[in-house]
Amino acid sequence: AHPYTRALLASRPSVADASAELRSIPGRPLSGFEAPDGCAFSARCPHVQDLCRSERPRPAAVGDASAACHFPRTLSPEEAGGHA
Repeated sequence: AHPYTRALLASRPSVADASAELRSIPGRPLSGFEAPDGCAFSARCPHVQDLCRSERPRPAAVGDASAACHFPRTLSPEEAGGHA
């Protein structure tokens, strides 16, 4: 999955522990008027590379889903800010 999707899923509140601190995604989301040359999540992704900033990724199949990420198969959920 795309690192942004993983980070969103990781930010969900815990049903088991209502007092648990919520995880957040650093940075700010792009406005609807901003159109970066590369990945729309590149300014907020902890795994950003030069390619991410300069070239928009195409969707790639990842299991039975898809991710518009240059490196969708190289990141574990933990590296992307998600849960295993």
